[in-house]
Amino acid sequence: MTKPSIEPLPKGFITAEDMEKILDPSKRDPETEARRLATLKEIRADREAREARGEPVLLKPGMSFRI
Repeated sequence: MTKPSIEPLPKGFITAEDMEKILDPSKRDPETEARRLATLKEIRADREAREARGEPVLLKPGMSFRI
């Protein structure tokens, strides 16, 4: 019986450990988390500015602005 070959996972493949890091805030990289929060704040500020100017705010299906 031959042993299965151990090959690296394909690029972009998410393992269970990766998902645990993504879903558990205590395991997130602080720098990445700060960038994520800054991006969400920019999106919210842009949306509020558009609403204040009376411009329509268009969302793609499945998008939300919860922070």
